[in-house]
Amino acid sequence: MTRNVTLNEAGRTLSALAVLLAASSPTTTFEDNMTNATATTAPLQYVVPYEGPGQLATIWSSGSIGPHGDALIITSHGESKRVDVEAPNRVRWRLPTELIVQQDILSSGTHGDRILRIDRTGHVLAVLGDGEHLVEPQPAPGGRWLALQRLKEGGVKDLEVRDFDNDLRPLTIYPRGPELRTLFPAIVWSPDAAHLVTTTMVQDPQVKGALFPRLVLLDRDNSDSIRRVPDGPNGKDAEHAGVAPLFWNERGLYVRSNRGLLRCDPNGSGCEFVYGPGEARFAFSGTAVGNDQALLLVQDHKTDPLETRATEIHQVDLATGKGRVLLRLADGVFIDDIDWIADPAT
Repeated sequence: MTRNVTLNEAGRTLSALAVLLAASSPTTTFEDNMTNATATTAPLQYVVPYEGPGQLATIWSSGSIGPHGDALIITSHGESKRVDVEAPNRVRWRLPTELIVQQDILSSGTHGDRILRIDRTGHVLAVLGDGEHLVEPQPAPGGRWLALQRLKEGGVKDLEVRDFDNDLRPLTIYPRGPELRTLFPAIVWSPDAAHLVTTTMVQDPQVKGALFPRLVLLDRDNSDSIRRVPDGPNGKDAEHAGVAPLFWNERGLYVRSNRGLLRCDPNGSGCEFVYGPGEARFAFSGTAVGNDQALLLVQDHKTDPLETRATEIHQVDLATGKGRVLLRLADGVFIDDIDWIADPAT
């Protein structure tokens, strides 16, 4: 059986390799206290001990890594419920009542991807771009726009913005080129949905032949608007092994690096350190919880340096940089993806 590796898997694999290249992350803001962590007791207990506002969506898996997760879980006000959807490998909220799910499908012995719109019960509202080889969907705040990548022959990937108010027709296409060489599956929207940030692979001036992900800013309505956003001062890059965006809220643009969580200026004045997940740990994904909190998916490379899925969720105060382990998973249980949205307006 042959199989095409998805962008989600590729990005997580590269994140694991990146953390092995770096020195240990700062630990000054990490509360490594087991009394702060809640552990699952069995692989079938899909529970996130989150009791804050809004709704969480998480994808869980167990055992050896595969092409997709085992379960999609929605957590709301302290209650976690499984959603009836098969083989999920990416989840994003579009609206408080609707999710976008990337699903693994098996056809003629080959794994591929399909993007679904579903409600909170798992009922399929629509299949998006079936047969168009679309992956890595990222809905904009408010739910009108959808950014995604299109796979083409030879592994070439174009970035597209589509409009739900216009039958999901492409609004803007950013073709792959010297200024946009996307490899990491990382796209985030500005709070006003007017801009996007993603990554481009850039030659490292200090390491011959090494390419690391760096930030680029795009205008939603202009395919020629690709602008580099340096992660260091004075218009230069400073983060070893690069950065990748996680989320963008009113406090700023937040990215992952080998040091941990950073807050960056989209206008290019550089990035500042916010939170380090701890020694030999790497925060590979995360979601803002409003403007003041974040939940990070963290790999523990002390346990398995090659494992690319999360074994912990860290809760971070974005104002103070303080964090704690919200959830430590039992051996052999992992979380692959996470996203949050505010409660429906009443």
